[in-house]
Amino acid sequence: VAHIVRDLRHEPIDLALSTAGVMWLLAKDGIWQRPVAGGTDWVKEGELESVGIRDAAAVPQPELTTDSKGVPWLLHPTTGTLWTRTDTAVWQPAATGLIGATGLTIGPDGTAYAVAPGTPGDLLKVSGGTSTRIANEGWKQPVVTGFDIKGNLFVVDAAARLVALVNSAVKLYTIPQSLGRLTIGRDAEGAPLIVGGKNAVIAIKVGDKSLSFPSIPTTALPIVTSAFTALRFYGLPASQYLCMARFGEGAAAGGELRLVTVPVRVSGAQYLPGSSFQGTPLTLRALAQREADKIEPGYRLTAIHGVQKEPACDNRVAPWVFDYRKVGSDKQLSISLGALGLLSDQTFLSSSAPAGVPLVDVPLDAHQAWAAAVKAGMPNAIKAEVSLAQSNETAYWRFLWTSGGQTYRVNAITGQAGLDS
Repeated sequence: VAHIVRDLRHEPIDLALSTAGVMWLLAKDGIWQRPVAGGTDWVKEGELESVGIRDAAAVPQPELTTDSKGVPWLLHPTTGTLWTRTDTAVWQPAATGLIGATGLTIGPDGTAYAVAPGTPGDLLKVSGGTSTRIANEGWKQPVVTGFDIKGNLFVVDAAARLVALVNSAVKLYTIPQSLGRLTIGRDAEGAPLIVGGKNAVIAIKVGDKSLSFPSIPTTALPIVTSAFTALRFYGLPASQYLCMARFGEGAAAGGELRLVTVPVRVSGAQYLPGSSFQGTPLTLRALAQREADKIEPGYRLTAIHGVQKEPACDNRVAPWVFDYRKVGSDKQLSISLGALGLLSDQTFLSSSAPAGVPLVDVPLDAHQAWAAAVKAGMPNAIKAEVSLAQSNETAYWRFLWTSGGQTYRVNAITGQAGLDS
């Protein structure tokens, strides 16, 4: 189905992707960069203090973008300073007096644009260190701005309309649904891509004459878009998608980077039949391990989990997920096997993440443990969150009866069952 690589090593504030395939990350612990392909280690390019950021949680939050030459730009709404990075790898102010401005984008000629604070409907145009206002051109309160591949400016407003300034003439497009949280990115061909949604994700590709609506995989975004507090999205060649999301507020705030690869079927190639991915956890354990080894050798199984409502405990309806940790590494991997096929989710964990405990081989499969739990008092016709994990010297199956509020524990070696205290 897809291969997901998540990066939790640096808590993100904003992300930008250059035309050369370099990711620029503004995080709570500094400014970082690394290539999308050819390496996984981040290189620190500056401290937050170097661009005047003293409170990374201040609202509106700083914004990061790149221009057509790949140069990163940073807008700090709290201080009103627009920064850019010089050829000598030094961040320097490009303009000041932009307090409260948001929605930064850079035009093909290096001119910066942003949504002006205060008066609804105005934009800011920044060139040569001087900012001027662009009066309302038929849009309502601007939300995001961008440029198409021919250099035409466009604005998406709060009324979910797209207004394009094509050769100085205004063109108005109606977006077919309310987009909720919006982001501007680009697709694999470099055309701008508006992504957003409330109950479903929609992508809008902006052309100089019309709009189109390409489909994007649900795995490309980590959660429903209405919960995002910040979002960046890029389509890449070879059916890849790069996403950054921030969600939650205060102490519960968090975020992640996600690089998703969706396999494209090749005519004439041999593929495993769908039935190969169906079964109970122990019958699928060897297949999951083989898939983990294909991604990278050294992963050891730490847990198996899924949601079941059938005593057979197969994965015809809900997938089984196999969790792995890389020995001596900060990498975690999850292999999901279900009716739709295989989904892999690889994560770079933060340095504070606890190490996983390898799971021993056990003789008792999930359906056998279910039967043991039923003998111990668990109702047979229930929906349960099922997991197998190591606890001290023994592995246990656990069945969390979601509506009943009870958890039954079954020793995966002896079959002894009872309520989990």
